[in-house]
Amino acid sequence: MRFCLPANFKIDEIEKYKLFESLHKGNFIEEVYGSINCGSPIGSGRGVLLNENYGLQNLKEYIAELHKNQIKFNYTINASCIGDVEMNNEGISLIIEFIELLLEQQVDKLTISSPFLIELIGKKFPEVIITASSIMNINSLKKAKWIRNLGASTIALPEELSRKIPLMESINKIRDIKTEVIINTMCLYNCPYKNFHYNSLSHMKDVREFMEYYTYSCSYIKNSSVEEYLKMPWIRPEDIKIYEEIGVDYFKIIGRERVQKMDLLKMLQYYCMRQYEGNLLELIYGFSKSEKYRVYIDNKMLDGYIHKFKEKDFCEGMCEYKNCTYCKEYTKKAIHIMSRSPINEKKKINNFLEYGTIDDFDEERCICGLL
Repeated sequence: MRFCLPANFKIDEIEKYKLFESLHKGNFIEEVYGSINCGSPIGSGRGVLLNENYGLQNLKEYIAELHKNQIKFNYTINASCIGDVEMNNEGISLIIEFIELLLEQQVDKLTISSPFLIELIGKKFPEVIITASSIMNINSLKKAKWIRNLGASTIALPEELSRKIPLMESINKIRDIKTEVIINTMCLYNCPYKNFHYNSLSHMKDVREFMEYYTYSCSYIKNSSVEEYLKMPWIRPEDIKIYEEIGVDYFKIIGRERVQKMDLLKMLQYYCMRQYEGNLLELIYGFSKSEKYRVYIDNKMLDGYIHKFKEKDFCEGMCEYKNCTYCKEYTKKAIHIMSRSPINEKKKINNFLEYGTIDDFDEERCICGLL
């Protein structure tokens, strides 16, 4: 069981990772991943909340400390759109120069979301280990084989596949490819806003000034039907074994923009213990003290829930058309509404549409997103 953690870029906390592994008697942390504000010609798909003076030398020192503790660093270049920078000679030259700079800092891996960049980097820097980002939505055997042939050695599978276990198992059988899955996704299952949200984040210049239309829209759907919280494709600590058995190599904790507020080691502890009692939302949001939860998902009441998804073609996401009440019944057992006076997301959305701002209603941050 190997985990990929979001980087907080705090050198003094790296030692805590190894102390954690020592206490729990295992090598659990495969890599730390992230990106910095360093004038990259291509984006990382997320705003980065770092001191603007944090540069390549700082990154090199951080990576050196990770290496002392036998932890790899994966630099993320996985924006869903980079504005066609890669489609001209000048842009390609800038990209190659930037990759050379990253390799000088001893970056171990790159997470890429563009087929062109995977092929370009694979040819120019054959020694680089490439992870194909989950943003590529590699959701079939054909896509997985194709991306392996382009040069990726690891595939980060899209979150929705965690509810399509037979398909995930078939992808894991492909030779010469490793897979990783996201365990604490905060997104709706088959979210209608997802691709647009990715593109919006790709062009975001400053997360602190970002208008969260997609975040609030997603949250509005969840709170209109709390069953959607259950359908979110998270993976419980108790269910890790199922994914190990079908060949998943790495388990990824997401939260690059929220990592300063998360308690990563507390979260990791429960996954290593393979059991957790409490509100599942608190776990998947990394025990962030800044979040306010409207629903309580009793994790222990979900024992056995995932097993039905091991059946081929069990879930096609057509509950109302097939009269399937499987998730509805578990919702009744496991989900309790904690607050009946939630943030009025619809009011925020309407305010944004009419005035171009949500500031008047931004007293709390919605619990949702691709962060």
